[in-house]
Amino acid sequence: MKKILVIQLKQIGDVLLSSPICNTLKKNYPDSQIDYIVYDYTAGVVENNPNIDNIIKISSKERENKLEFIKLLMKLPKYDICINIQGKIEGLLITLFSRAKMKISWNKKGWRILHTHPVDTDKQMKITGAGNTIDGRLALLSPLGSLDYDRDLKIWIKDEERKNIKKIMESAGINLEKPIISFGVTSRREFRIWPKDRFAKLIDFLYE
Repeated sequence: MKKILVIQLKQIGDVLLSSPICNTLKKNYPDSQIDYIVYDYTAGVVENNPNIDNIIKISSKERENKLEFIKLLMKLPKYDICINIQGKIEGLLITLFSRAKMKISWNKKGWRILHTHPVDTDKQMKITGAGNTIDGRLALLSPLGSLDYDRDLKIWIKDEERKNIKKIMESAGINLEKPIISFGVTSRREFRIWPKDRFAKLIDFLYE
């Protein structure tokens, strides 16, 4: 059984956007062990994902204390493949402690260190003709050869959670008989925030 470690630290959206890597790996290597290492506050978006065998959560204590972080890394098992989507020092250290023979990451300055298979994702996406964020991340799997890709983004929700959400929405006066569209209108980075008037036009269009 192959052990595969996928590294994606920060942020919640990134953890979800990188989950198709885990889904694709499990689809092509159903007998493998897929571990996903993330910050604890981002883990919720991938909990209950049947394609992930273990979610390794890095706590705030481990993020802030280098000794605690190293202690966590020393507990990691030996992996066959490590896919580092996070190129900062934490990702590099995790890659090192994974002891994997195949270490995959981006072929960019600062990312090549410690990796055996740096991937030029721009070149790979030109070959495939794909061009979105998910395909850019799935391009990291190119060293593994021809794969059957799973590009779907999905959050697995338990029945109990669905019931709780339903109660909250009903108590807020939301009619569940009608289609529901939600908007995420904010971002911690200002350049990612869409102008309010454009949201208003979109809402008017959808309402009509």
